[in-house]
Amino acid sequence: MFKTEGFLAPSLASSIANIKRDFAPWFGAAEAFVSLGMQVLPAVKADQTSYQQLVAAALYGRALTSFQAAYVLTERGMLADARTVVRAAAETAIILSAVVKDATVCDLLIDRHFWHHRTLRNAWLNDPQAVAAMTPTEVDAVKAAITEAEESHPKAKQSRGDPVTIAALAKRAGVTALYNVVYRST
Repeated sequence: MFKTEGFLAPSLASSIANIKRDFAPWFGAAEAFVSLGMQVLPAVKADQTSYQQLVAAALYGRALTSFQAAYVLTERGMLADARTVVRAAAETAIILSAVVKDATVCDLLIDRHFWHHRTLRNAWLNDPQAVAAMTPTEVDAVKAAITEAEESHPKAKQSRGDPVTIAALAKRAGVTALYNVVYRST
């Protein structure tokens, strides 16, 4: 059945049981972390007027979700994909640490958002295939979105690369070890 259903095959249940048995201490620790995280989740009550609290709450949920996704992928033997999700979880934890330590990080994240979307839209306009697939109205809409981003967020214009680096946020938050040990190694 694995040949036709891959990692979704019901026959994989015995493999999952073997993996969980062989690495029981690690799965036990992961389950304890998930349980603790899920107990904390309902207690997260962000002040709706505080960007810092709203962003922190969203990042907490994302980190917890990513951790659980890595668990599920690992128990199915999908280690390469689990490492990718672990890297995403580490990135989220680094950003969360930075947000908790300094509310102005939220402003950096907004700048990054607009910088990214401006960069993406410019890439579309510089891609002949993308332009050929768009109507003139759609091209104008993309150009208007770029102009709007540049006017409302002048930092979106910077051309020297991503305005927010994970390494800088890790240093700022005092979690460089997390960056070096988990984020970079995955």
